[in-house]
Amino acid sequence: MKIIKRFRWILFLSIGGLLLALILFFLLDYQQEPLVMNSQARSEAAGEFIQLSQGTTHYRLLGPPEGELVVLIHGGMVSGMYAWDKNYQVLVENGYRVLKYDLYGRGYSDRLEVAYTPELFFGQFEELLDSLAIKEPFYLAGLSLGSMPAIDYTARHPEQVKKLMLISPAARGLFNLHPLLEVPLLSDFLMTVYWQPRAIDQQMKEFYKPENFQDYKEELKKMVRYEGYKDSNYSTWIHTLTYSMEPFIRQIAKEGTPVALVLGAHDPYLAPDEANIYQEMIPELEVFIIDEAGHVVNFEKPEEVNKLMLNFFQPSDATGSAEKN
Repeated sequence: MKIIKRFRWILFLSIGGLLLALILFFLLDYQQEPLVMNSQARSEAAGEFIQLSQGTTHYRLLGPPEGELVVLIHGGMVSGMYAWDKNYQVLVENGYRVLKYDLYGRGYSDRLEVAYTPELFFGQFEELLDSLAIKEPFYLAGLSLGSMPAIDYTARHPEQVKKLMLISPAARGLFNLHPLLEVPLLSDFLMTVYWQPRAIDQQMKEFYKPENFQDYKEELKKMVRYEGYKDSNYSTWIHTLTYSMEPFIRQIAKEGTPVALVLGAHDPYLAPDEANIYQEMIPELEVFIIDEAGHVVNFEKPEEVNKLMLNFFQPSDATGSAEKN
């Protein structure tokens, strides 16, 4: 009889605990993403919007129409092209035309209810170029996740990319998903109860000195509140950050496109010796290691990165020998 009573109590407590966990999940889920990315939300954004086959894409095309084009593709942070806010203006001031845009699931572009595969990001970039009727060859820079569509496009269209700069590239499929996040339903619970409340602080750790970038933190706080944030990140982890671009990188080397690699000396994801791996794949690679910088090196050390970009994004016969750190 005692065993039966004990079993009943255990069953009762288990059911009660499960119900409390579900209530907590639904309350947090509702509170975490109360906003919808729609025309009202986009009214506060500078730039233009274009409807592509998968959804709406936010972009900005700046600088003189006759200037040489530089395309900037940001990384996986939900802040989107805000990651280039300390870089693009210098290029414009030096006579370049600059195209930057928000990847799906980031910034003011659509949060899609689809798998965030490499092909999704590759297709968005190519469609954007086609829709804007960009035919001339251009310079290209990819930051972190943004290095993947940059590498893909360069490998398939070497005649279109004059030079390629990879900044903290997340392009070798090094991301390791925690096994518990591979369990259906449990992954949704953990993303809501455990991951999302820590997301902003974890992303700020990508800076060497995060306390210096409260403006970036405020931008993250704003953008994480839009519906679809957790789903887009989770899907990107599963489908894209585990995908290696090494065959494409080797193809770029064969085609002879000039490539520069920029790394932060204190990147929590990519050790400086990651440069050796890229150097093996691209023997002519130019490598720059920036001191006192983390993963978002272009935002943390804009003066140094801007100087590198201006030096690299010019005709080959004018670059001379760049000083490497």
